[in-house]
Amino acid sequence: MMADLTPDRLQELRRIAEAATPGPWGIPGENVFRVVAPETQNQGDPYYRWAVIADADPSSVDGEQAAANACYIAAFHPPTVLAMLDEIERLRRELDTLAGVVGAVRQAEPWLRRLARVGRCSKCDGIGRISYPSTTTWRGGIGGQMVTEDVCDRCWGSGDEERKGVDLRAMEAEIERLRRERENILRLVRSEYMTAHHIVQGIRSLLDGEKGGGADE
Repeated sequence: MMADLTPDRLQELRRIAEAATPGPWGIPGENVFRVVAPETQNQGDPYYRWAVIADADPSSVDGEQAAANACYIAAFHPPTVLAMLDEIERLRRELDTLAGVVGAVRQAEPWLRRLARVGRCSKCDGIGRISYPSTTTWRGGIGGQMVTEDVCDRCWGSGDEERKGVDLRAMEAEIERLRRERENILRLVRSEYMTAHHIVQGIRSLLDGEKGGGADE
């Protein structure tokens, strides 16, 4: 069990693996005694009896079981065991680090939750959009009786009452005001133009009259 792999136990296993005959280990194919021995460096070199690591004698153990035992022993040679111990220790260090991070986050969670709610729009709960009961949404007036989603008219899409987005209602009102002002200016310009036109016409009539009177004299 992993619970039995205490730091002391891991150190003991490391000491045992480091003291054992270096691997890799192998099973000579022609060996009927299912022995496990260190593999030689050169391909084709023989395994020597005096270098046997384990001997699974089929006379006392079932042949297939002896072969399975030999394969197991050969697979778990010292380099493999040391690599596994290294990985276990690395993962435990990583787990300790993550546990520290999780602990810090849990301690900060209440503060983070409070911080997340500071300034959050109470009307849209920070989403920035809400459902209106009619198609006119925040614009007002008469609209279709259909629930319509649109930008929140309290935070104007920011989700934050303290840092609101552009007030679309005020913007539309300002646009409408500018349109009316433009119309008023155009009417005034047309009126002034007509007045100026009448004045010019009057001046021309006077000038034409003076010219005609001078000719009679």
